[in-house]
Amino acid sequence: FVDLRDRYGVTQIVAHVDVVLRRHANSLAKDCVGKGLPECVELLTECIHAKMGLRWVAAQPLALDHYVVHKAVQSGIGGQITLALIYVMVARWAGLHATVVKSPDQYLIRVDGPRPIMVDPLLGGRITTRDDYARAWGVGNLHVMTDREVLLEHLRALWNLTTSQSEPMSASIAKLLGDGEPIVN
Repeated sequence: FVDLRDRYGVTQIVAHVDVVLRRHANSLAKDCVGKGLPECVELLTECIHAKMGLRWVAAQPLALDHYVVHKAVQSGIGGQITLALIYVMVARWAGLHATVVKSPDQYLIRVDGPRPIMVDPLLGGRITTRDDYARAWGVGNLHVMTDREVLLEHLRALWNLTTSQSEPMSASIAKLLGDGEPIVN
C-alpha cells in the first residue's frame, strides 16, 4: 500500500484549498452581517464567480481536472457537480443553509430562508425562486439531494472520467493529485 498523502502532498493540497475556501466564506459571512437572505445570496454568487473566478464551461467532455476540487479552484473551471459542491461548502461555512437540488439536466443550489432562493451555477449564479424552476421542469422533477448523494455524484463523475481515460488509472490519479503545487487565489 502506497501512502499517496506523502508521495503527492495531498494533505498540503487539501489544507490549502480548505484555507482558500474558508477565507472566502469568512469574508462572505462578514459581508452578510445585517443583510437579508437575497443580499447574502447575491454576495455568495459574487464570491464564487467574481472573487474566486469560478465558472462552468460547456465543453464536452470536461477534463478530469474540472472535477477535482483543488484543480477547479486553481483553474477557475469546474464541472457541474464540482461547482455545486464548492457553492455548498462556501455557503455553509459562511452560515447560510444551502443544499444541492438536482433538476433533469443540471445541479442548482437552494439557499433556505423565509422564501428559499435558487442559484444556477451554470449561468454565473443567476438567482431565481424554486417556483421559477418548478415551472420550467415540473415540481416532481426537482430533487433535493442529501450530502451523501452529492458526494456520490461527485465521486461517480470522477470515476467515470478516470476510467474513460486511455492511460492507466494510477497515472490518472497521480496526474489529478499533482505535485503539491500551490494554488493561486
